[in-house]
Amino acid sequence: MPAPVPVVPLPSLTPPSGGGSGTGPATGAGAGGGAGGQGFGEGGGGTDLELISGEIRPSDYPRHLGNAGVGGRVGVTFTVEPNGRVTNCRVTHSSGVAELDALTCRLMEQRFRFRPSTDRYGHPIADEVDWDQDWIAPRGD
Repeated sequence: MPAPVPVVPLPSLTPPSGGGSGTGPATGAGAGGGAGGQGFGEGGGGTDLELISGEIRPSDYPRHLGNAGVGGRVGVTFTVEPNGRVTNCRVTHSSGVAELDALTCRLMEQRFRFRPSTDRYGHPIADEVDWDQDWIAPRGD
């Protein structure tokens, strides 16, 4: 019987926050571990995905919504493809503001890049990620 393979939990994938927008942690479920620390397949042994670039900046906040003090938390699920790009972003929990919901997915698909999860043989694999994005209206001076 082979020795057990240690599973490393997925690190927090919180990009830098600041000002008008912030983010919550994300969890994945790739071959190397992920949510709950369980790998897929027999024995696991792959690596977890890692955010390498991309952020949602305070300057992305729609001015008219910020001026009106409108904000909220958008919950999304997306796929990180073997090439590290975000695809298939879908809102799982609406902020109540359709514009912020759509903007969250659009920016993530355009900007975010990941080092993808790998299987136990080191081959990049697709991974599903849950993410919360907080849109906090900027405070006036």
